[in-house]
Amino acid sequence: MQKPTLSKRGTLSEAPPMPAWNDWFHLMANTFGTWPPGDERGFRTRDHREHIEGDYKNPPPPGRYDGLLDHTQKHMTRPPVHLSPAARRAAALAVRLAMVDIHHLQVLALAISAEHLHVLVRLPATLRQKPTLSKRGTRTSSLDDPARHYLGIAKKESAKSLAAARLAAPGGIWARRGKVKPIADRAHQLRVYQYILNHAQQGAAVWSFRDA
Repeated sequence: MQKPTLSKRGTLSEAPPMPAWNDWFHLMANTFGTWPPGDERGFRTRDHREHIEGDYKNPPPPGRYDGLLDHTQKHMTRPPVHLSPAARRAAALAVRLAMVDIHHLQVLALAISAEHLHVLVRLPATLRQKPTLSKRGTRTSSLDDPARHYLGIAKKESAKSLAAARLAAPGGIWARRGKVKPIADRAHQLRVYQYILNHAQQGAAVWSFRDA
């Protein structure tokens, strides 16, 4: 059943999010400018404010959104970001350090390709309460959406690492937001795990829990 959602443009119908199997999520992001609004592979507007026909599995009819794509590209402030092999390796290391070593998350696999980030991670409900260090000491902050929060951390830490190593131009490397897909069941988890590892065949920097 769909529930009505109030946005700046009025009331929209939005399906409730699917619960994640055992708290597992597939986090995804694109580098800046490589999957813009109007892209022939399909796209979504923020908060689904506008219905867009098709998706990456079933692309919209050719030419349907050429005008929007042309408008988007004309107003881009800098070129699209394509990560070099060295940048992919550095970004993958930064994501692993941030999510596994620092935040102690259970990550099964991650991949950084020239244009994409993928992480298969478990985010239990306890992460909605996160200890945070402030000037007055340690306090507990509430996370409305842990998946988006930790996707943001992965993007931020990898961008900082590449900037420090001068492996990326100023301005950041990732597009805004990203995609969070809850894992439906064990079979889905295994498919996503193998899908992420297969990015190595395309030149991605890949890491799994089996690696040192």
